[in-house]
Amino acid sequence: LCDWSSDVCSSDLLRTINLNLGAAEAPAALDQVIVNGSSSADEYAIGLNAGVIEISRASGELIRVSDASAALGGAALTLNLGGGADTVSVAPTLAGTTTTINGGDQNDTLNVAPGADANGIAGEILFNGDAGDDTLNFNDNDAAANVGFLSANRIWGFDMPGSDASSKGVSYATIELLNLKLGARPDTVNVRGAAAN
Repeated sequence: LCDWSSDVCSSDLLRTINLNLGAAEAPAALDQVIVNGSSSADEYAIGLNAGVIEISRASGELIRVSDASAALGGAALTLNLGGGADTVSVAPTLAGTTTTINGGDQNDTLNVAPGADANGIAGEILFNGDAGDDTLNFNDNDAAANVGFLSANRIWGFDMPGSDASSKGVSYATIELLNLKLGARPDTVNVRGAAAN
């Protein structure tokens, strides 16, 4: 097994993990998936492939999580980045899931929908920058003009399905830089507050 937290990832170890969360329970139960990063500077990508969540690291390891949709009880995904200046790109997310990214030490960066639009962010994203100078880049480059909202700790609107001031969308804490990249069309951004730090 590739143990990212101890930097043991030689070429003869397992590179793909398929995690099937199973059919819906009665009553519905939220499954939890926790991935611990390494002490090095890493690049991660979190996305969807035919309804299956894929969490990959640039060095080649892949975790595939199936049966995580809202209809099956949903899932809470946590990526603990650990040490090193890490970069995570997320798009899209699955409805019924919450993706939490904990930055840990060093200067970390989260890219939401890089080079694309936020219309596929159907599950909530939580980014805790933790230590270091951390950056959140939010992209929404679709063709239609959108209305979005920014508060001291949340982004919602921008056609993110079901997002509002208290749920879904993107939440963040202990970050030092926030970049909104909205493209060429006439968007409207309503600023409801900004963090003191």
